[in-house]
Amino acid sequence: MSYHFINDAFVTDDKAQIPLGDLGLTRGMGVCDIMRTYRKKPFHLHDHLIRLAYSAKEVGLELPKSFEAIEALLLRLLERAPSDESTLRILLTGGESRHRFLADRKASLFISAMPLTLFSEEFYTQGVSVSTTTLERPFPKSKTLFYLPAALAVKEGERWGAFEALYLNEKREILEGGTSNFFAFKNEALITPGDERILHGITRALVLRLAKEHFPIEIRPIPYEEIQELDEALIVSTTKEVLPVTLLDGCPIGKGTVGEKTKKMMRLFKAYVENGAWPPLKISRHEETPASVFG
Repeated sequence: MSYHFINDAFVTDDKAQIPLGDLGLTRGMGVCDIMRTYRKKPFHLHDHLIRLAYSAKEVGLELPKSFEAIEALLLRLLERAPSDESTLRILLTGGESRHRFLADRKASLFISAMPLTLFSEEFYTQGVSVSTTTLERPFPKSKTLFYLPAALAVKEGERWGAFEALYLNEKREILEGGTSNFFAFKNEALITPGDERILHGITRALVLRLAKEHFPIEIRPIPYEEIQELDEALIVSTTKEVLPVTLLDGCPIGKGTVGEKTKKMMRLFKAYVENGAWPPLKISRHEETPASVFG
Protein backbone atom coordinates (compact mmCIF):
# COMPACT_ATOMS: atom_id res chain seq x y z
CA MET A 1 0.00 0.00 0.00
CA SER A 2 1.25 3.48 -0.92
CA TYR A 3 0.22 6.75 0.68
CA HIS A 4 -0.04 10.11 -1.06
CA PHE A 5 -0.53 13.81 -0.42
CA ILE A 6 -2.72 15.14 -3.24
CA ASN A 7 -4.74 18.36 -3.34
CA ASP A 8 -4.07 19.05 0.34
CA ALA A 9 -5.35 15.64 1.44
CA PHE A 10 -3.75 12.37 2.52
CA VAL A 11 -5.06 9.44 0.47
CA THR A 12 -4.32 5.80 -0.31
CA ASP A 13 -3.86 4.33 -3.79
CA ASP A 14 -7.56 3.70 -4.32
CA LYS A 15 -8.45 7.33 -3.57
CA ALA A 16 -5.60 9.03 -5.44
CA GLN A 17 -6.82 11.28 -8.26
CA ILE A 18 -5.13 13.85 -10.50
CA PRO A 19 -7.21 16.26 -12.64
CA LEU A 20 -7.19 15.33 -16.32
CA GLY A 21 -6.41 18.96 -17.18
CA ASP A 22 -3.22 19.08 -15.07
CA LEU A 23 -0.37 20.46 -17.20
CA GLY A 24 1.92 17.73 -15.92
CA LEU A 25 -0.35 15.23 -17.66
CA THR A 26 -1.36 17.18 -20.77
CA ARG A 27 1.88 19.07 -21.48
CA GLY A 28 4.56 17.32 -19.43
CA MET A 29 5.09 20.53 -17.44
CA GLY A 30 6.55 19.41 -14.17
CA VAL A 31 9.59 18.37 -12.16
CA CYS A 32 10.19 15.70 -9.59
CA ASP A 33 12.63 14.40 -7.04
CA ILE A 34 12.93 10.88 -5.68
CA MET A 35 14.65 9.66 -2.55
CA ARG A 36 14.56 6.63 -0.28
CA THR A 37 14.64 6.00 3.42
CA TYR A 38 17.15 4.14 5.58
CA ARG A 39 15.74 3.09 8.94
CA LYS A 40 12.68 5.15 7.93
CA LYS A 41 14.75 8.34 7.68
CA PRO A 42 14.73 10.19 4.30
CA PHE A 43 18.24 10.10 2.83
CA HIS A 44 19.75 13.56 2.26
CA LEU A 45 16.31 15.13 2.31
CA HIS A 46 17.55 18.74 2.35
CA ASP A 47 19.76 18.20 -0.70
CA HIS A 48 16.83 16.68 -2.61
CA LEU A 49 14.59 19.62 -1.69
CA ILE A 50 17.21 22.13 -2.84
CA ARG A 51 17.47 20.33 -6.18
CA LEU A 52 13.67 20.26 -6.45
CA ALA A 53 13.62 24.04 -6.00
CA TYR A 54 16.37 24.42 -8.60
CA SER A 55 14.48 22.26 -11.10
CA ALA A 56 11.27 24.18 -10.47
CA LYS A 57 13.01 27.50 -11.09
CA GLU A 58 14.53 26.21 -14.34
CA VAL A 59 11.10 25.39 -15.81
CA GLY A 60 9.29 28.41 -14.38
CA LEU A 61 7.35 26.85 -11.50
CA GLU A 62 6.94 28.13 -7.94
CA LEU A 63 7.04 25.82 -4.96
CA PRO A 64 3.68 26.11 -3.20
CA LYS A 65 5.13 25.29 0.22
CA SER A 66 8.36 25.84 2.14
CA PHE A 67 10.98 23.13 2.64
CA GLU A 68 9.86 22.80 6.25
CA ALA A 69 6.24 22.26 5.22
CA ILE A 70 7.17 19.67 2.59
CA GLU A 71 9.37 17.83 5.08
CA ALA A 72 6.51 17.76 7.60
CA LEU A 73 4.21 16.27 4.95
CA LEU A 74 6.79 13.61 4.07
CA LEU A 75 7.16 12.60 7.69
CA ARG A 76 3.39 12.36 8.12
CA LEU A 77 3.23 10.08 5.08
CA LEU A 78 5.99 7.91 6.51
CA GLU A 79 4.05 7.56 9.76
CA ARG A 80 1.26 5.97 7.73
CA ALA A 81 3.53 3.78 5.60
CA PRO A 82 3.42 0.15 6.81
CA SER A 83 6.63 -0.95 5.04
CA ASP A 84 10.02 -0.86 6.77
CA GLU A 85 11.57 1.32 4.06
CA SER A 86 10.00 3.61 1.47
CA THR A 87 10.64 5.33 -1.83
CA LEU A 88 9.57 8.97 -1.59
CA ARG A 89 8.51 10.87 -4.70
CA ILE A 90 7.74 14.58 -4.91
CA LEU A 91 6.06 15.94 -8.04
CA LEU A 92 5.51 19.58 -8.93
CA THR A 93 3.29 20.20 -11.95
CA GLY A 94 1.81 23.21 -13.72
CA GLY A 95 -1.58 22.24 -12.34
CA GLU A 96 -4.82 23.13 -14.08
CA SER A 97 -4.54 26.27 -16.17
CA ARG A 98 -6.95 28.65 -17.92
CA HIS A 99 -4.28 29.04 -20.60
CA ARG A 100 -4.12 25.24 -21.01
CA PHE A 101 -0.46 25.55 -21.96
CA LEU A 102 1.24 27.81 -19.42
CA ALA A 103 0.91 27.62 -15.66
CA ASP A 104 -1.10 30.50 -14.22
CA ARG A 105 -0.52 29.88 -10.51
CA LYS A 106 1.86 28.14 -8.13
CA ALA A 107 2.73 24.53 -8.87
CA SER A 108 0.54 21.66 -7.78
CA LEU A 109 2.25 19.44 -5.23
CA PHE A 110 1.98 15.65 -5.10
CA ILE A 111 3.96 13.55 -2.61
CA SER A 112 4.02 9.75 -2.43
CA ALA A 113 5.47 7.22 0.00
CA MET A 114 5.69 3.80 -1.65
CA PRO A 115 7.15 0.51 -0.44
CA LEU A 116 10.83 0.34 -1.39
CA THR A 117 11.63 -2.15 -4.15
CA LEU A 118 15.22 -3.38 -4.07
CA PHE A 119 17.20 -4.53 -7.09
CA SER A 120 18.44 -8.09 -7.35
CA GLU A 121 21.52 -8.81 -5.26
CA GLU A 122 23.01 -10.42 -8.36
CA PHE A 123 23.24 -6.99 -9.98
CA TYR A 124 25.72 -5.97 -7.30
CA THR A 125 27.77 -9.16 -7.29
CA GLN A 126 27.83 -9.77 -11.07
CA GLY A 127 27.34 -6.25 -12.46
CA VAL A 128 24.87 -5.01 -15.06
CA SER A 129 24.93 -4.32 -18.78
CA VAL A 130 24.34 -0.81 -20.14
CA SER A 131 23.89 0.52 -23.67
CA THR A 132 24.43 3.93 -25.27
CA THR A 133 22.13 6.24 -27.17
CA THR A 134 22.39 9.46 -29.18
CA LEU A 135 18.90 10.48 -28.07
CA GLU A 136 18.96 13.68 -26.02
CA ARG A 137 17.25 14.65 -22.79
CA PRO A 138 15.78 18.17 -22.82
CA PHE A 139 16.52 20.41 -19.82
CA PRO A 140 19.28 18.01 -18.69
CA LYS A 141 20.23 20.09 -15.65
CA SER A 142 16.75 19.72 -14.17
CA LYS A 143 14.89 16.62 -13.04
CA THR A 144 11.79 16.99 -15.19
CA LEU A 145 8.93 14.55 -15.77
CA PHE A 146 10.06 13.87 -19.34
CA TYR A 147 11.68 10.43 -19.39
CA LEU A 148 10.68 9.36 -22.91
CA PRO A 149 14.27 9.46 -24.35
CA ALA A 150 15.50 7.25 -21.49
CA ALA A 151 12.63 4.79 -21.94
CA LEU A 152 13.18 4.56 -25.71
CA ALA A 153 16.94 4.16 -25.21
CA VAL A 154 16.50 1.28 -22.76
CA LYS A 155 14.10 -0.31 -25.24
CA GLU A 156 16.80 -0.01 -27.91
CA GLY A 157 19.35 -1.54 -25.55
CA GLU A 158 17.31 -4.66 -24.88
CA ARG A 159 19.35 -6.41 -27.57
CA TRP A 160 22.31 -6.13 -25.16
CA GLY A 161 20.16 -7.02 -22.16
CA ALA A 162 20.73 -3.45 -21.05
CA PHE A 163 19.67 -2.40 -17.57
CA GLU A 164 20.36 1.30 -18.25
CA ALA A 165 21.13 3.54 -21.24
CA LEU A 166 23.90 6.16 -21.33
CA TYR A 167 23.50 9.39 -23.26
CA LEU A 168 26.25 10.36 -25.73
CA ASN A 169 26.76 13.94 -26.90
CA GLU A 170 27.56 15.01 -30.46
CA LYS A 171 31.27 14.30 -29.81
CA ARG A 172 30.37 10.75 -28.76
CA GLU A 173 31.33 11.42 -25.15
CA ILE A 174 29.47 9.72 -22.33
CA LEU A 175 27.27 12.12 -20.37
CA GLU A 176 25.10 10.16 -17.91
CA GLY A 177 22.49 7.44 -17.66
CA GLY A 178 18.80 7.99 -18.20
CA THR A 179 18.25 7.54 -14.44
CA SER A 180 21.81 7.56 -13.09
CA ASN A 181 25.24 9.17 -13.18
CA PHE A 182 28.22 7.38 -14.69
CA PHE A 183 31.67 6.77 -13.20
CA ALA A 184 34.67 4.79 -14.39
CA PHE A 185 38.07 3.74 -13.06
CA LYS A 186 41.11 3.98 -15.28
CA ASN A 187 44.48 3.13 -13.76
CA GLU A 188 44.01 4.48 -10.23
CA ALA A 189 41.72 7.42 -11.01
CA LEU A 190 37.97 7.70 -10.61
CA ILE A 191 36.55 9.53 -13.63
CA THR A 192 33.14 11.11 -14.12
CA PRO A 193 31.78 13.49 -16.78
CA GLY A 194 31.45 17.12 -15.73
CA ASP A 195 29.52 18.35 -18.76
CA GLU A 196 26.95 21.08 -18.08
CA ARG A 197 24.37 18.89 -19.81
CA ILE A 198 24.07 16.36 -17.01
CA LEU A 199 21.93 16.17 -13.91
CA HIS A 200 23.99 16.73 -10.78
CA GLY A 201 22.82 13.71 -8.84
CA ILE A 202 22.74 13.63 -5.06
CA THR A 203 24.45 10.22 -5.07
CA ARG A 204 26.99 11.51 -7.62
CA ALA A 205 28.00 14.27 -5.21
CA LEU A 206 28.16 11.81 -2.34
CA VAL A 207 30.36 9.36 -4.28
CA LEU A 208 32.74 12.21 -5.13
CA ARG A 209 32.88 13.17 -1.43
CA LEU A 210 33.52 9.59 -0.29
CA ALA A 211 36.09 8.84 -3.01
CA LYS A 212 38.33 11.89 -2.61
CA GLU A 213 40.24 10.39 0.35
CA HIS A 214 40.89 7.14 -1.52
CA PHE A 215 41.33 7.81 -5.25
CA PRO A 216 42.55 10.55 -7.58
CA ILE A 217 39.45 12.11 -9.16
CA GLU A 218 39.17 13.32 -12.74
CA ILE A 219 36.07 15.26 -13.82
CA ARG A 220 36.38 15.23 -17.58
CA PRO A 221 34.83 13.93 -20.80
CA ILE A 222 34.89 10.17 -21.40
CA PRO A 223 35.07 9.55 -25.17
CA TYR A 224 33.26 6.46 -26.41
CA GLU A 225 36.54 5.22 -27.89
CA GLU A 226 38.04 5.19 -24.38
CA ILE A 227 35.61 2.52 -23.17
CA GLN A 228 38.01 -0.30 -24.07
CA GLU A 229 40.68 1.34 -21.89
CA LEU A 230 38.53 1.53 -18.76
CA ASP A 231 39.29 -0.85 -15.90
CA GLU A 232 35.93 -0.63 -14.12
CA ALA A 233 32.65 1.26 -14.42
CA LEU A 234 29.65 1.99 -12.23
CA ILE A 235 26.37 3.87 -12.25
CA VAL A 236 24.95 5.58 -9.19
CA SER A 237 21.58 6.94 -8.10
CA THR A 238 19.37 7.23 -5.06
CA THR A 239 17.64 3.92 -5.69
CA LYS A 240 20.55 2.06 -7.34
CA GLU A 241 23.15 3.24 -4.80
CA VAL A 242 26.55 2.14 -6.27
CA LEU A 243 25.90 -0.38 -9.03
CA PRO A 244 28.75 -2.07 -10.98
CA VAL A 245 28.73 -2.05 -14.79
CA THR A 246 30.48 -4.98 -16.46
CA LEU A 247 29.21 -4.69 -20.06
CA LEU A 248 28.75 -1.63 -22.27
CA ASP A 249 27.11 -2.10 -25.66
CA GLY A 250 27.92 -5.79 -25.31
CA CYS A 251 31.65 -5.20 -24.72
CA PRO A 252 33.25 -6.13 -21.37
CA ILE A 253 34.52 -3.34 -19.14
CA GLY A 254 38.00 -4.34 -18.00
CA LYS A 255 37.88 -8.04 -17.12
CA GLY A 256 34.11 -8.09 -17.35
CA THR A 257 33.77 -8.64 -13.60
CA VAL A 258 33.08 -6.40 -10.60
CA GLY A 259 36.41 -4.75 -9.82
CA GLU A 260 38.06 -4.17 -6.45
CA LYS A 261 37.83 -0.37 -6.64
CA THR A 262 34.11 -0.55 -7.34
CA LYS A 263 33.73 -2.93 -4.41
CA LYS A 264 35.54 -0.42 -2.23
CA MET A 265 33.14 2.34 -3.31
CA MET A 266 30.23 0.06 -2.45
CA ARG A 267 31.69 -0.54 1.02
CA LEU A 268 32.31 3.18 1.56
CA PHE A 269 28.74 3.96 0.56
CA LYS A 270 27.30 1.29 2.86
CA ALA A 271 29.37 2.50 5.81
CA TYR A 272 28.25 6.07 5.19
CA VAL A 273 24.59 5.04 5.12
CA GLU A 274 24.94 3.05 8.34
CA ASN A 275 26.68 5.96 10.07
CA GLY A 276 23.49 8.02 9.75
CA ALA A 277 25.13 11.48 10.06
CA TRP A 278 24.68 12.50 6.41
CA PRO A 279 25.91 16.14 6.42
CA PRO A 280 24.61 18.40 3.59
CA LEU A 281 26.40 17.99 0.26
CA LYS A 282 26.10 21.63 -0.88
CA ILE A 283 26.02 21.04 -4.65
CA SER A 284 27.03 24.42 -6.05
CA ARG A 285 24.63 24.42 -9.00
CA HIS A 286 21.63 23.90 -6.74
CA GLU A 287 22.74 26.14 -3.89
CA GLU A 288 22.45 29.16 -6.20
CA THR A 289 18.65 28.82 -6.24
CA PRO A 290 17.15 32.07 -4.86
CA ALA A 291 14.50 32.17 -2.17
CA SER A 292 12.12 33.68 -4.75
CA VAL A 293 11.25 30.19 -6.01
CA PHE A 294 8.74 30.15 -3.15
CA GLY A 295 6.84 33.08 -4.63
